[in-house]
Amino acid sequence: MYLFLFRASILYVFTGDVAESGKDEVIKVLALLLEIVSTFAKTEKLNVWIKRSKLLIQHPRGYNYNHWGLGSMCVDKIFV
Repeated sequence: MYLFLFRASILYVFTGDVAESGKDEVIKVLALLLEIVSTFAKTEKLNVWIKRSKLLIQHPRGYNYNHWGLGSMCVDKIFV
């Protein structure tokens, strides 16, 4: 269980780091990754991450470490 939580939290940290970077090419790669993953995502938790990540890409000023960082509130809420 804890290994899954660690891996799941990495998705949020990764997305937050990409969005915070502001690098268009890296953000485009993340957007493509989200589209690919969304075609086979079967769990609600993974689909929530995809939805939230797409919103963050569209509104990068909404980045907040407390929501996207390791041990963040959203990760704890969604994946516990």
